[in-house]
Amino acid sequence: MNHTAPGNVPLGRWPDSPERPLAMSQQLAVNSVMRMLDPRHAGIFAVNGPPGTGKTTILRDIIAAVVVERARQLARLTRPSEAFTGRRQWKSGKYTRIVHTWKPELTGFEMVVASANNGAVENVTDEIPAHGAIDDFWREDAVRLDYFPGIGSALLTIDRTDGSGNPTRAEVAGSAWALMAARLGNKVNRSGFVSAAWFGKHENGQSSEQKSEAFESDGLPEDGLAKSGLREVLESYERSGPSCSWSDAVDRFCRVLDRAASIQSDRHHAYSSLAEKDQCQRALEAAHLVPRG
Repeated sequence: MNHTAPGNVPLGRWPDSPERPLAMSQQLAVNSVMRMLDPRHAGIFAVNGPPGTGKTTILRDIIAAVVVERARQLARLTRPSEAFTGRRQWKSGKYTRIVHTWKPELTGFEMVVASANNGAVENVTDEIPAHGAIDDFWREDAVRLDYFPGIGSALLTIDRTDGSGNPTRAEVAGSAWALMAARLGNKVNRSGFVSAAWFGKHENGQSSEQKSEAFESDGLPEDGLAKSGLREVLESYERSGPSCSWSDAVDRFCRVLDRAASIQSDRHHAYSSLAEKDQCQRALEAAHLVPRG
C-alpha cells in the first residue's frame, strides 16, 4: 500500500524496542493521521479496537512524530526569540497578565486526549511519561536528554479525583522518563498541574489545593515551593543560560534528521524499485508473454 510506503512513514518514532516495529495497520493509522497536519488533508480519522490491541501504541508514535515535526519548525529559527510575534495582556484583579504569542508555524501541534471515561484518559496520561513506556535500549539516551523527568514524576503523584470529580488521596504511579503528558480537565487536576509543574514538588506537605490558591492569588509561594519546577528552571536559564547554545542544538538536531531522512530515502527507493518490478511483471503476465505463477 502506498500509504505505508517508507516515504510516508514519519521520521519520528516512539523510543520503543527497535525489534518491535508497528504492525501494518498501526503504521497505516499513524501515517494517515500525520497527513492531517497538512490543512489540505484535514479531517477525522477513526481507530477502533478492543482493549489490548495497540491503540495507545499508535498514540505514542503519533506523539513522537508530532514532536519531530514541531522540532523541524523550531530548527528554522535563527534564535529562540523569533518564535514570538507579539504579546497579549489582560487585567486579572489588580494584576496584569501577559502571554507572548507564537508564530503560526509553531502552532497546531497540541494534543488533547479526551473521553467520557475519566479513568481511561488518566491511564493513558500516566502511561505515556511512565518509566516503563520506553525500551531499555533508549534508557541511557533518555537520561542524557534529561527532559524534566523529575517534574514528570511529580505529575504522576499529584492528587487524583474520583468519578464525581472529588479529590482523592494521591497515589504514587511510579517515576517518569520525561515530561510528556499532564492530567488536566477539572479544577483539581489543573491546580495540581500548576503546583507540580510550575512551582515544583512542595517539601512541607502543603496540599495541591493550598499551593494552587497561592498561585491564583498571585502571591509568591512559600519557601520550598519552587525547588524543581519549570519556574526555577527558566529562572536559572535567565541567570546563566542553558548548557547548550541554540545554534549547537539546532545543528545536532539537523544532523540526526538528515541521517534519518537519508535512511528513509534509501528504503523508499528500494520499495519503489520492487513496486516497479511487480508492475512490469503483472503487465507481462497480462500480455501472456510469461507464464503465470
